[in-house]
Amino acid sequence: MAHGGRPARDPAQDGRLSPVRRQRRLRRRRGRRDHRDPARRRLLGAPGAGESGRLAADRRRHLCHAGDRDPGRRPPAAARGLRREERHAHGRGPLGRHDSGPGRAAQHLGGLLLDAAVNQDAGRGAVAITGANSAVGKALLAQIAGRDTARAVALVRREAALEVLPRSPRIAFRVVTYDQPERLVEALTGAGCVVHLAGILFESRTTSYRTGNVESTRALVAAAQSAGVRHIVLVSSLGADPRSPNGYFRSKGEAERLVIGSGLKATIIRTPLLLGPATAGGRSLLRTAAGRSARVLGGGSHRLRPLDVDDLCRAILGYCRESGAGVRIRAMVGPTILTQRELLQQTARLLGHDLTVRSTPVWLARLAAGIAGLVRTGGLTPAVIEVITSDEANLCVDRAPAAALTPLSDTLARLCETRAP
Repeated sequence: MAHGGRPARDPAQDGRLSPVRRQRRLRRRRGRRDHRDPARRRLLGAPGAGESGRLAADRRRHLCHAGDRDPGRRPPAAARGLRREERHAHGRGPLGRHDSGPGRAAQHLGGLLLDAAVNQDAGRGAVAITGANSAVGKALLAQIAGRDTARAVALVRREAALEVLPRSPRIAFRVVTYDQPERLVEALTGAGCVVHLAGILFESRTTSYRTGNVESTRALVAAAQSAGVRHIVLVSSLGADPRSPNGYFRSKGEAERLVIGSGLKATIIRTPLLLGPATAGGRSLLRTAAGRSARVLGGGSHRLRPLDVDDLCRAILGYCRESGAGVRIRAMVGPTILTQRELLQQTARLLGHDLTVRSTPVWLARLAAGIAGLVRTGGLTPAVIEVITSDEANLCVDRAPAAALTPLSDTLARLCETRAP
């Protein structure tokens, strides 16, 4: 008798079973073995957290093509120890939906293993990027994806934000918020440098300048110190000043002060209007220049130094690679100085028409925004109006050589090409 009073199995009976029943019996035995050995169960293709059976089958068939795992060996400890949240974030495919193609399955598995490797390999000095789903973040990741050696960890606050990010075997992804200090430290562990892009210009009912610009930076600095990050690159704004009466400029200045006082190597890049196909400034410029006439604050008389977002990203990566210590503050601007009116008219000509620019008095806009602020939070506030009408030509800057920057005409031409006909 076998254990539990059941009769012992006669091996000779297997030969008398039909082929169908024999296969069923073999599958039941394999299932029991796989259940006892979780690593073997996963390796043989059992669905992971958030993973469909179809994707698991693809992973099983194409496991060797991921290039990271020998299917005859147990997975590395780092891969076995992935947090459930990380498996869930990647379990529905790189784009947030079930992918059944062999290339997608291999990319999915490779992403899981790369995520584990990034966190345990501090020597390789990956670049961690907060606010990775911002316009600058996506442009920065696109440049990293096109390099042979650069590696990055992209941090976003919502899983849905992963869908818009560039994909590359050298880019790992993390979903983490600033009120999760332990997870934030874990996400930064292994990074040699962190680029802090997160921040807001427009307040809302749930996010203020203090929470969006100051407290997020405070949490990042603390996590970077605990994770052993050596270098923080903060993308700030021209006009940042902790003593400014303007709430936005003051919050950016306070964020800079936190980074400066962190004791880590720090690079602060103050930026002007950023232009690129996905930037808020680029979209606003195209929208305003699309018509035959436009009404803008102050008639567009304030001067600008627009910077191509790709130039900023190249500078960021250059600073990340530099050695040394200490704190440096750089104000980076584009190669051309012109008024907002001139910028609008130049863009309109590239779109194939002339533009008449009319004026809305700045004082009137501030008054209207102040009254509106009595009944709502955020939107176009007096602080925002001051920011977007600031004269950038009077600010002291460290200008890069003109040959190293994209000409404004090229930036605008590329921007106009992205506009749908």
